[in-house]
Amino acid sequence: MLLAPAGKGLADIADLLGLEKHEIKAPYCIEKMDEYLIGDKEAFEKYAIMDTVIAYQYFQKILQFTAENGLKGVPVTLGGLAIKAFKHHYKTHKLDRNLRADFGYIKVTREIYDDNPKGKSGYRTIKGDVLDPSRALAEQLFTDSFSGGWNDAFVAGPTKVDIWNDYDLPSAYPCGLINMRPLDYDNMFTTQEAELFRGDICGCARVTFSFPQSVRFPFLPVRAGNNSLIFPRTGEAYCTSYEIETALGLGAEIEVIQGVIVPFKKDTNGELEPYIFVDFMKMAREKREHYKRLGNEFDEKLWKELSNSIYGKTAQGLRAKTAFDVQVGYSKPIRPSDITSPYFAAMTTGFVRAVLGEIINSISSSFVVVSVTTDGFLTNATLDDMTLDGVMCRRFLESLKKISSAGGEILERKHQVRQLICMKTRGQLTVEPCEGEPAVLAKAGVQAPRHCEDQNQYMVDLYINRAVGQKHTIKVLTSSRDMFTQDKDMVGETVIKRMNLEPDYKRKLVNPRMVTLPDGREHIALDTVAFETIEERNFTRLRFDAWRMDNCLKTMSDWDEWSEMLIMHKAKKHLKIRLKAGEKSDSLLIRLFLRGYAKGEWGLDPKAMTLKACAEWFTSIGYPIKPNAISSAKKPCLIERGVPITKRTKKLLALLENKFPTFESENLFYLD
Repeated sequence: MLLAPAGKGLADIADLLGLEKHEIKAPYCIEKMDEYLIGDKEAFEKYAIMDTVIAYQYFQKILQFTAENGLKGVPVTLGGLAIKAFKHHYKTHKLDRNLRADFGYIKVTREIYDDNPKGKSGYRTIKGDVLDPSRALAEQLFTDSFSGGWNDAFVAGPTKVDIWNDYDLPSAYPCGLINMRPLDYDNMFTTQEAELFRGDICGCARVTFSFPQSVRFPFLPVRAGNNSLIFPRTGEAYCTSYEIETALGLGAEIEVIQGVIVPFKKDTNGELEPYIFVDFMKMAREKREHYKRLGNEFDEKLWKELSNSIYGKTAQGLRAKTAFDVQVGYSKPIRPSDITSPYFAAMTTGFVRAVLGEIINSISSSFVVVSVTTDGFLTNATLDDMTLDGVMCRRFLESLKKISSAGGEILERKHQVRQLICMKTRGQLTVEPCEGEPAVLAKAGVQAPRHCEDQNQYMVDLYINRAVGQKHTIKVLTSSRDMFTQDKDMVGETVIKRMNLEPDYKRKLVNPRMVTLPDGREHIALDTVAFETIEERNFTRLRFDAWRMDNCLKTMSDWDEWSEMLIMHKAKKHLKIRLKAGEKSDSLLIRLFLRGYAKGEWGLDPKAMTLKACAEWFTSIGYPIKPNAISSAKKPCLIERGVPITKRTKKLLALLENKFPTFESENLFYLD
């Protein structure tokens, strides 16, 4: 943190900036900062002091916050402040509870011998908390069941003109987290009975699953090779009891391979022990509403960040991530926080995915769901077109009432537009807005130019006009590693990256068509369906990544080229024969047809015309071959059911059947 220069108070800084003391406000500094980036020494000095003022005022705000809330010391991060606030609240409002015990730790006492050469040596007793061995038993299974949000694109390209609604689950992760009570680790048990995972329990399992075709949006997460989450129709997954219960309700077949259920603790009277997070989340929400009424945006947003950070801190250290440590000069694994719990983290994310899975699968196929992102989704369905009283929806509303006396609706509409573009997961743009409504804008990692007045239109133009190999520029702050190892200041650095706005192929692209935008430009649009298996998805994605290095999927011609490449790769796998470099499906059809023709198979008569006449006919329809290519086709083995059905092969087949009326073509094609 930058501190004020020695001997300079706010009055001195105000004088240097040519301002009154009361005018030095952080928002003013931020708005004016660009004016000082370029100029003479005096202008740069003004800019540098602006940084000091902002840091100074922010630090004062945090000091005031900690004092008002009875907190001692100032943590380095907002996450640390969230834990400090949560622990303080727990200690002062739950006088009969022990936070560490409620998180599965036990106290231990041990004796050590302290050999101190500079002082008194001797035996002493130390105390500390260690993980309860019972809790440790199922940690890995719950860690594997902890997954991120459900992020999927259900269409690609522009939508039709309609009314498209952007719905969110309010306070989604806090609502998932507050269901957690202290767990009775000593009485956890294993089971392979899927029905036992119904109800408000804490459980997870490694399962095999199969969703029926009637379920448009399977939602059980399967990890792909790059650790991204894919949601196929069948497969093997690690998931929570919430997800298992919802999947069973949708008719999925679930087989539990290994499952664990951890009961909630009960007191001596047989009553369930109180919720761990409810009181803090309720207090945080009340604080947000209080400061919102006062117009105090800083404290309102701070309390929002603190309540949202609590969930993140329950998951800290569960995945193998590292961070650069400036004290030692190298990256170290991120350690668990004081409230890390794979049990609570897994159940929280699983709950949100289950609620969304229940809602969007209740939407009729006559409506379109564009995408789902963590805790919300885009659709042209209205609330009346959804079933919002299912098991998970009722449970979510009950959770919402625990932290808000007024309760609330299960879904909040954030945006409404008339036409969208869905580029990919986390990439949605507004083509045509609704009057008085904000645009839907998620840029999929692209940064629009800083001074671009209409970033949404910039992104629409960028997407429609994108070209192969196009680069884009992003601004990043100097990393801690570079600041430490290269003695650099933290500044904005420019990085040039290859742009990728093509579909991410988490689901299979189908139903290609061209859609015209209001300005007359056209772009391909596609629907998506779930892949049957993760293997099918990985096979397709790997080849699409190779194809898009030299292509963009923008037109029907692009689609035909991509489809041709994919189906030929499938044919190669199906046939297990060598394909010629760049061979197309119609060329393969001729190659295998000539084998049957030369051998007199499939109702074909090689004596019906001379080799020369046959070669001339093929040449006349655009496939030049020589007579010896027909005669030499007798040697290779006959291959049946080896040609894929494509636009190219269907067009050629019509010509073959017209020229050779007795040709039994069904012997040559296989159905994909």
